Amino acid sequence: MKTLITFLFATSLIFNLQAQEEKPREMRILPLGDNPPFRQEVRDGARYELAPEPGTVPPPTLLVPAVGEGATGKIRLRLNTPSQTIKLPSGDEPGKLPLKHEDGKPWVEVPFTGQSKTLTLIWRGGRLWNEVRSLTLPDGDQAVPANACRFVNTTSAPIGLVWGSDKKRLKPGEVVVLEFPSKETPLEVLYPTRGGDLRPCLKTIVEQNDLIMQQFLIYRADGEDVRMPVKVYPFRENR
Repeated sequence: MKTLITFLFATSLIFNLQAQEEKPREMRILPLGDNPPFRQEVRDGARYELAPEPGTVPPPTLLVPAVGEGATGKIRLRLNTPSQTIKLPSGDEPGKLPLKHEDGKPWVEVPFTGQSKTLTLIWRGGRLWNEVRSLTLPDGDQAVPANACRFVNTTSAPIGLVWGSDKKRLKPGEVVVLEFPSKETPLEVLYPTRGGDLRPCLKTIVEQNDLIMQQFLIYRADGEDVRMPVKVYPFRENR
Protein backbone atom coordinates (compact mmCIF):
# COMPACT_ATOMS: atom_id res chain seq x y z
CA MET A 1 0.00 0.00 0.00
CA LYS A 2 2.81 2.39 0.87
CA THR A 3 4.47 1.69 -2.49
CA LEU A 4 1.18 2.36 -4.33
CA ILE A 5 0.67 5.67 -2.53
CA THR A 6 4.24 6.72 -3.35
CA PHE A 7 3.71 5.78 -7.01
CA LEU A 8 0.43 7.73 -7.23
CA PHE A 9 2.00 10.80 -5.61
CA ALA A 10 4.97 10.70 -7.99
CA THR A 11 2.67 10.25 -11.01
CA SER A 12 0.47 13.17 -9.91
CA LEU A 13 3.55 15.37 -9.43
CA ILE A 14 4.81 14.52 -12.93
CA PHE A 15 1.44 15.34 -14.51
CA ASN A 16 1.27 18.65 -12.63
CA LEU A 17 4.76 19.61 -13.79
CA GLN A 18 3.90 18.68 -17.37
CA ALA A 19 0.70 20.75 -17.21
CA GLN A 20 2.70 23.75 -16.01
CA GLU A 21 5.32 23.28 -18.74
CA GLU A 22 2.64 22.83 -21.44
CA LYS A 23 0.64 25.89 -20.50
CA PRO A 24 -0.95 26.98 -23.80
CA ARG A 25 -0.56 30.57 -24.92
CA GLU A 26 -1.86 32.72 -27.74
CA MET A 27 -1.59 36.25 -29.08
CA ARG A 28 -3.21 38.73 -31.42
CA ILE A 29 -1.54 41.58 -33.31
CA LEU A 30 -3.24 44.94 -33.80
CA PRO A 31 -1.60 47.45 -36.19
CA LEU A 32 -2.39 51.10 -35.44
CA GLY A 33 -2.32 53.76 -38.12
CA ASP A 34 -4.06 55.45 -41.04
CA ASN A 35 -4.54 54.27 -44.60
CA PRO A 36 -2.75 56.35 -47.24
CA PRO A 37 -4.83 58.64 -49.48
CA PHE A 38 -7.03 56.92 -52.04
CA ARG A 39 -5.37 56.60 -55.46
CA GLN A 40 -6.86 55.61 -58.79
CA GLU A 41 -6.11 55.59 -62.48
CA VAL A 42 -8.22 55.56 -65.62
CA ARG A 43 -7.69 52.75 -68.11
CA ASP A 44 -9.86 52.43 -71.22
CA GLY A 45 -12.38 54.81 -69.73
CA ALA A 46 -12.73 52.86 -66.46
CA ARG A 47 -11.42 53.90 -63.04
CA TYR A 48 -9.25 51.42 -61.11
CA GLU A 49 -8.12 51.73 -57.50
CA LEU A 50 -4.36 51.55 -57.10
CA ALA A 51 -2.74 49.48 -54.40
CA PRO A 52 -1.00 51.45 -51.62
CA GLU A 53 2.65 52.21 -52.24
CA PRO A 54 5.00 49.68 -50.61
CA GLY A 55 5.64 50.38 -46.94
CA THR A 56 2.70 52.75 -46.43
CA VAL A 57 0.64 49.95 -44.84
CA PRO A 58 1.65 46.74 -43.06
CA PRO A 59 2.10 43.65 -45.24
CA PRO A 60 -1.44 42.27 -45.74
CA THR A 61 -0.40 38.62 -45.38
CA LEU A 62 2.42 37.25 -43.24
CA LEU A 63 3.84 33.85 -42.39
CA VAL A 64 4.05 32.76 -38.74
CA PRO A 65 5.73 29.70 -37.21
CA ALA A 66 3.20 26.87 -36.89
CA VAL A 67 2.84 25.59 -33.32
CA GLY A 68 0.85 22.46 -32.56
CA GLU A 69 -1.82 20.72 -34.54
CA GLY A 70 -4.19 22.99 -36.45
CA ALA A 71 -2.03 26.09 -35.98
CA THR A 72 -2.24 28.64 -38.77
CA GLY A 73 0.80 29.37 -40.88
CA LYS A 74 -0.53 32.70 -42.17
CA ILE A 75 -2.14 35.79 -40.68
CA ARG A 76 -3.72 38.82 -42.28
CA LEU A 77 -2.98 42.33 -41.03
CA ARG A 78 -5.27 45.32 -41.46
CA LEU A 79 -4.90 48.71 -39.84
CA ASN A 80 -6.93 49.15 -36.64
CA THR A 81 -8.13 45.55 -36.80
CA PRO A 82 -6.86 42.71 -34.59
CA SER A 83 -5.40 39.70 -36.36
CA GLN A 84 -6.72 36.21 -35.90
CA THR A 85 -5.42 34.33 -32.88
CA ILE A 86 -1.89 32.96 -33.16
CA LYS A 87 -0.82 29.92 -31.14
CA LEU A 88 2.44 30.33 -29.22
CA PRO A 89 4.88 27.85 -27.68
CA SER A 90 3.89 26.68 -24.20
CA GLY A 91 5.57 28.24 -21.18
CA ASP A 92 5.47 31.31 -19.01
CA GLU A 93 8.42 33.31 -20.35
CA PRO A 94 8.03 36.34 -22.66
CA GLY A 95 9.44 36.06 -26.15
CA LYS A 96 9.30 37.28 -29.73
CA LEU A 97 7.42 35.92 -32.73
CA PRO A 98 9.20 36.24 -36.11
CA LEU A 99 6.91 37.38 -38.93
CA LYS A 100 7.89 36.82 -42.55
CA HIS A 101 6.66 38.02 -45.91
CA GLU A 102 4.92 35.49 -48.13
CA ASP A 103 8.18 34.99 -50.03
CA GLY A 104 9.89 33.95 -46.79
CA LYS A 105 11.85 37.16 -46.22
CA PRO A 106 11.87 38.35 -42.58
CA TRP A 107 9.73 41.38 -41.77
CA VAL A 108 9.78 41.97 -38.02
CA GLU A 109 9.75 40.20 -34.67
CA VAL A 110 6.82 41.08 -32.41
CA PRO A 111 7.01 40.53 -28.63
CA PHE A 112 4.55 38.59 -26.49
CA THR A 113 4.12 38.32 -22.73
CA GLY A 114 4.47 35.29 -20.48
CA GLN A 115 0.73 35.31 -19.87
CA SER A 116 -1.80 33.02 -21.50
CA LYS A 117 -3.12 35.74 -23.84
CA THR A 118 -1.27 38.70 -25.37
CA LEU A 119 -2.47 41.65 -27.43
CA THR A 120 0.53 43.23 -29.19
CA LEU A 121 0.04 46.72 -30.61
CA ILE A 122 2.33 47.65 -33.49
CA TRP A 123 2.79 50.95 -35.32
CA ARG A 124 5.32 52.39 -37.71
CA GLY A 125 8.26 54.10 -36.12
CA GLY A 126 9.21 56.12 -39.20
CA ARG A 127 7.72 57.15 -42.52
CA LEU A 128 7.23 53.54 -43.60
CA TRP A 129 6.37 50.19 -42.04
CA ASN A 130 9.92 48.91 -42.42
CA GLU A 131 10.52 50.31 -38.92
CA VAL A 132 8.02 48.93 -36.42
CA ARG A 133 7.44 49.72 -32.76
CA SER A 134 5.35 47.64 -30.40
CA LEU A 135 3.69 47.41 -27.01
CA THR A 136 2.39 44.23 -25.36
CA LEU A 137 -0.82 44.10 -23.32
CA PRO A 138 -2.66 41.36 -21.45
CA ASP A 139 -5.53 40.15 -23.62
CA GLY A 140 -8.81 38.39 -22.96
CA ASP A 141 -11.92 39.22 -20.96
CA GLN A 142 -10.01 39.46 -17.68
CA ALA A 143 -7.60 42.08 -19.02
CA VAL A 144 -10.15 44.89 -18.64
CA PRO A 145 -12.83 44.60 -15.94
CA ALA A 146 -16.46 45.09 -16.95
CA ASN A 147 -16.65 48.27 -14.84
CA ALA A 148 -13.58 49.90 -16.43
CA CYS A 149 -11.86 51.09 -19.63
CA ARG A 150 -8.25 50.69 -20.68
CA PHE A 151 -6.33 53.64 -22.14
CA VAL A 152 -3.03 53.23 -24.00
CA ASN A 153 -0.66 55.98 -25.14
CA THR A 154 1.55 54.77 -28.00
CA THR A 155 2.69 58.28 -28.98
CA SER A 156 6.03 59.83 -28.03
CA ALA A 157 4.38 62.70 -26.13
CA PRO A 158 2.39 62.93 -22.88
CA ILE A 159 -1.37 62.80 -23.38
CA GLY A 160 -4.05 64.40 -21.22
CA LEU A 161 -7.12 62.44 -20.11
CA VAL A 162 -10.29 63.86 -18.63
CA TRP A 163 -12.37 60.92 -17.38
CA GLY A 164 -15.50 62.28 -15.77
CA SER A 165 -14.17 64.75 -13.21
CA ASP A 166 -10.79 62.97 -12.98
CA LYS A 167 -7.78 64.38 -14.85
CA LYS A 168 -4.73 62.30 -15.69
CA ARG A 169 -1.49 62.58 -17.66
CA LEU A 170 -0.41 59.55 -19.66
CA LYS A 171 3.30 59.32 -20.32
CA PRO A 172 4.51 57.82 -23.62
CA GLY A 173 3.93 54.08 -23.54
CA GLU A 174 1.78 54.27 -20.42
CA VAL A 175 -1.26 52.04 -19.94
CA VAL A 176 -3.99 52.77 -17.41
CA VAL A 177 -7.26 51.07 -16.51
CA LEU A 178 -9.89 53.44 -15.10
CA GLU A 179 -13.19 52.49 -13.51
CA PHE A 180 -16.43 54.07 -14.67
CA PRO A 181 -17.51 56.77 -12.20
CA SER A 182 -21.03 56.57 -13.66
CA LYS A 183 -23.00 54.64 -16.29
CA GLU A 184 -22.29 57.40 -18.81
CA THR A 185 -18.88 59.03 -18.43
CA PRO A 186 -17.58 62.05 -20.39
CA LEU A 187 -14.18 61.41 -21.94
CA GLU A 188 -11.75 63.92 -23.40
CA VAL A 189 -8.34 63.06 -24.84
CA LEU A 190 -5.91 65.96 -25.31
CA TYR A 191 -2.58 66.20 -27.10
CA PRO A 192 0.16 68.86 -26.71
CA THR A 193 0.69 71.34 -29.54
CA ARG A 194 4.06 72.78 -30.53
CA GLY A 195 3.17 75.89 -28.57
CA GLY A 196 2.61 73.85 -25.43
CA ASP A 197 -1.18 74.09 -25.38
CA LEU A 198 -3.47 71.09 -25.02
CA ARG A 199 -6.03 70.43 -27.74
CA PRO A 200 -8.70 67.72 -27.80
CA CYS A 201 -8.48 64.94 -30.35
CA LEU A 202 -11.52 63.14 -28.91
CA LYS A 203 -14.55 64.26 -26.94
CA THR A 204 -17.27 61.72 -26.31
CA ILE A 205 -19.52 60.00 -23.80
CA VAL A 206 -18.59 56.41 -22.91
CA GLU A 207 -21.43 54.17 -21.80
CA GLN A 208 -20.67 51.32 -19.44
CA ASN A 209 -21.69 47.95 -20.84
CA ASP A 210 -20.77 44.80 -18.96
CA LEU A 211 -20.97 42.75 -22.16
CA ILE A 212 -18.37 44.83 -24.02
CA MET A 213 -14.67 45.25 -23.34
CA GLN A 214 -13.69 48.85 -24.09
CA GLN A 215 -10.25 50.27 -24.84
CA PHE A 216 -9.03 53.58 -26.24
CA LEU A 217 -5.77 53.31 -28.16
CA ILE A 218 -4.01 56.64 -28.74
CA TYR A 219 -1.60 56.82 -31.67
CA ARG A 220 0.28 59.29 -33.84
CA ALA A 221 -1.51 60.04 -37.12
CA ASP A 222 0.26 58.92 -40.28
CA GLY A 223 1.06 61.32 -43.10
CA GLU A 224 2.56 64.78 -43.37
CA ASP A 225 0.87 68.06 -42.42
CA VAL A 226 -2.15 66.22 -41.03
CA ARG A 227 -4.85 68.35 -39.43
CA MET A 228 -5.06 66.09 -36.38
CA PRO A 229 -1.58 64.77 -35.46
CA VAL A 230 -2.90 62.45 -32.73
CA LYS A 231 -5.84 60.07 -33.11
CA VAL A 232 -7.76 57.67 -30.90
CA TYR A 233 -8.99 54.24 -31.93
CA PRO A 234 -11.96 53.15 -29.77
CA PHE A 235 -11.42 49.38 -29.62
CA ARG A 236 -14.61 47.64 -28.49
CA GLU A 237 -15.19 43.89 -28.42
CA ASN A 238 -17.91 41.60 -27.13
CA ARG A 239 -16.85 39.71 -24.05
